[in-house]
Amino acid sequence: MHKANAAGKEFVGIAALNNVSHSVTAFANVHFREPVGNEGGGFDFNFTIEDSKGNTITNETFIDETGKVRIDPEYSPVDGERLSRTIGMFVGASADNAKEAVLGSININPTTGTIAMGMMRIGFSPRTIAYMLSMPSAQRAMKMSQVYGIRFERALGLVYNEITENTDSEKASRILQESTIRESDMLDVIKGRTTDDDLDLAVLTFLLNISDYCKAISDINSLTSLNSTKNAVGPTVYDTIEMEYKIKQFLQETEDSLFDTDIL
Repeated sequence: MHKANAAGKEFVGIAALNNVSHSVTAFANVHFREPVGNEGGGFDFNFTIEDSKGNTITNETFIDETGKVRIDPEYSPVDGERLSRTIGMFVGASADNAKEAVLGSININPTTGTIAMGMMRIGFSPRTIAYMLSMPSAQRAMKMSQVYGIRFERALGLVYNEITENTDSEKASRILQESTIRESDMLDVIKGRTTDDDLDLAVLTFLLNISDYCKAISDINSLTSLNSTKNAVGPTVYDTIEMEYKIKQFLQETEDSLFDTDIL
């Protein structure tokens, strides 16, 4: 119980910070910059996911009218759920983790928090995220991260290198693009009803690819510091304009920023 309580206490801060960050950046129309060499916009890798509701989720699912992937939309482009409600549920679940260890059972915890919260803020459903983080290779990476004190994202790369060391490199490079990641198939693997090395590698490759985007989202959590205390009682027009300007300046500080915003 002590471990569950400690994990919940740590993750409640992660979830709450992401919830506040989401509320700050949601109105700013922040997008990922169009990847080099990907004229269609979106992520710089392709994938196909089928969820338990029969929805097919691809790169194009997250591309809005600007032709880019937006972070912190008000509603998920996958299931239509309000993102603030989804993230808020994890704040509550973290606070109650000692009594009912929900987070531990779905492997959304301080170790995997950067990827889990980043995917939620793009619009992936918690079910998809939980299934992916419960796959065998993701579990190996999580344990490696906890035992050796390294970032989960780095551990994913180490596990990927171990698996692909004796795998045809061309097959490994194509596996995500040519696979359909079905939630039903992941559940069969998680429950031990079957094994599927190709599916496991496809999920691992997806997590490794999405991790850079999730890390970038985590980095902009510092935007919450741009919110003034007086905004707690409702921002004035001046406050809003000032914050929009600060956000734009922040996102344009570095040339290699993954983000863009339509704020003028």
